[in-house]
Amino acid sequence: MDEEEIRNLKWWHDHHKESAKWLAIRIHQVLVEGRKDIIPILLGSLPVYMQEYAHPSPHHFSKIEEELDETGTETTE
Repeated sequence: MDEEEIRNLKWWHDHHKESAKWLAIRIHQVLVEGRKDIIPILLGSLPVYMQEYAHPSPHHFSKIEEELDETGTETTE
């Protein structure tokens, strides 16, 4: 590996680490601190996280939104 490839790998490592940290903080705010105002932020962010890390089916998020609507939790479009 040359120096440029190593820098590129480090950049991606740091990017994924910071993304995971951000997501963990937001989940903590909702589940532990009870911050319902964070739910729309998570719902807006999850499609990107899922696309980047989990590759769900195209209908995955519409099912989640339907389930949330049924439980009375507000969703945003």
